[in-house]
Amino acid sequence: MSTFRSDVRDGLYAYLVAFKAANPSLLPGEVYKVRPGSLAPPCAYVGSMSEPRINQDASIRQRIMRPTVVLVQRQIVANETGEAMDDLVDAYLDYLDGGGREHLAGGIIATVSTQDTELDFGGPIYAATVVTHQAEIQEGRS
Repeated sequence: MSTFRSDVRDGLYAYLVAFKAANPSLLPGEVYKVRPGSLAPPCAYVGSMSEPRINQDASIRQRIMRPTVVLVQRQIVANETGEAMDDLVDAYLDYLDGGGREHLAGGIIATVSTQDTELDFGGPIYAATVVTHQAEIQEGRS
């Protein structure tokens, strides 16, 4: 049985924990394995785990996943929110691209895009950036 999805989630969460430890002033809030019910930004969580492509033949299954990490910034003065969010995103991308972190869950991982958005948790609206990664693995089939 494959554990690819849970391994990717666990791996991204471990990256978030390590990133937070390396950047406590940029990410003083919590990091989560899944979207929490409420937020205390700045914080981050592992988001959706879409698999837009799965290729298989008689002996090999290739899985292409697009997991996301959501970086959330508190709402502060407009230009300060943008600068704080930009600094957080830049630091996260630099962290992932350095130090041999291109392997995850027995496969490879790369950052493919970012998307700025706003999150509404039924109260304040938070500035957020969704960072999309691509994780790939080939699994033998029996």
